[in-house]
Amino acid sequence: MTLRMQLPSLRHLILLGFFVSLIPLSLLLWQSNAIQRQVSTSSIAFTNNSINTVRLAVETDNLLIDIERGIRQYLILNSDPLIDLARTNIDKYESLLDDLCTLNNTQLAEFCTQQTQDIATLSRTFTTRQQDVLNTEFQTLKKRQTNMMQTLWLFLDDATQEQQTYVSRQQTRANTWLLVIAFVTFCLVVILSRRLAAPVKQLDEKINAIGTGHKRETEKTDSFSGPKEFRHIFAKLVWLDARLQQLEATRQSILRHASHEFKTPLSSILESCSILNDELTGPLTPQQREVITLLEESTLRLQDLTEQLLDYNRFLQQQKPNITDVNPSALLAQIAGDHELLLRKRQQQLTVDCALNEIQTDNTLFTRIVENLLSNAQAYGEQAGRIRIHFYQQGSTLILSVANTGPRIATAHLAHLLEPFYRADVPRHDSLRGNGLGLSIVNDCARLLGGHVELGNDDNFDFMARVTLPIYQETQ
Repeated sequence: MTLRMQLPSLRHLILLGFFVSLIPLSLLLWQSNAIQRQVSTSSIAFTNNSINTVRLAVETDNLLIDIERGIRQYLILNSDPLIDLARTNIDKYESLLDDLCTLNNTQLAEFCTQQTQDIATLSRTFTTRQQDVLNTEFQTLKKRQTNMMQTLWLFLDDATQEQQTYVSRQQTRANTWLLVIAFVTFCLVVILSRRLAAPVKQLDEKINAIGTGHKRETEKTDSFSGPKEFRHIFAKLVWLDARLQQLEATRQSILRHASHEFKTPLSSILESCSILNDELTGPLTPQQREVITLLEESTLRLQDLTEQLLDYNRFLQQQKPNITDVNPSALLAQIAGDHELLLRKRQQQLTVDCALNEIQTDNTLFTRIVENLLSNAQAYGEQAGRIRIHFYQQGSTLILSVANTGPRIATAHLAHLLEPFYRADVPRHDSLRGNGLGLSIVNDCARLLGGHVELGNDDNFDFMARVTLPIYQETQ
């Protein structure tokens, strides 16, 4: 026993697909926020460090100037408050220098050590040193301070470049995640769409099977897997298929019985009319002979109509042609010979132009096409007119044209002549009355052979039917 997992309803499947597609999108949102937080934290830290570094560097540079100014003033004025002011500035400088070196310990390690030692020595001895010695020490401190400032600016430039590189890497990382999530989302959508497309394809195959009349013997109602709405539609299609097959079987049965029941009494009527016409039962008056002639013509028409209806029904049921080798030249000559008496009766001249001796086609369908077109041309063509049958190959197609002289058919009628039971207002010149099935049978036969029919006129003829057929290969 095989168990099939049935899909939920279509609404549930769509909601499931929506929530499943939200999973990678949520992951993308979480990852994007994480990357954004990292970039933001790094940028804030870099900015704060840069601002503090610049502030401390500028303040130390200004304090060094104030220290030099205060010491020089002391050397001139020799005042104790100036000593306190100078040492206060030196203490501030040492404190700021310590903060600056803490922020940039790697870049300023050597500078901080030397500058701290020199500024501490200056703080202890500036009151006892000569001016020329102090000038030398000030020049050394200022030169080292200038080198420190240049080193900091270069460091800040490099740090800015590194920060930009870091942000670029994070953007690349975010884009990579975006592509990965987009691919995963696409795969999920494809999987879910296939879950929907598969039952739709099964429904399409079932509809085509119903339309073409093909039936799979192993097909069962429970073999369909899909949402419950689709399963309901499939069950309805199975029921419709069974119903159509039942109706078709009934129709075929009715047609078979009708054809049998029609032919027997029609043959009896025709035989009776023949006995009466031969006056085997006694002489006939002119009025009686006229009635018998009318009865015989009506019976022949009814018999012809029955045969055409049966042929039309058979062509409707045929699904594909039976391709065999056919000699079109011999076939056209045989059909022309079968119509010779009728053509001679109406003094019509038939010309057959065919240079092909072998083609691949369905012999029955092709014969029906030629016979119906020739009968149509013979019946509707003018007295003592011309009829031409031309069969030839043009590129990768076969062309059969049957043309006749006679009354032209209005353009408004040409578009409908291929419809079943449609008749134009052109009179028929034989003993039978038209039923509008001849050209329709031609059209159905051409369609089964993969071709089509065009109706119109020719420069030398008043009406022409042109049938275009494909060339079948021997392997088909």
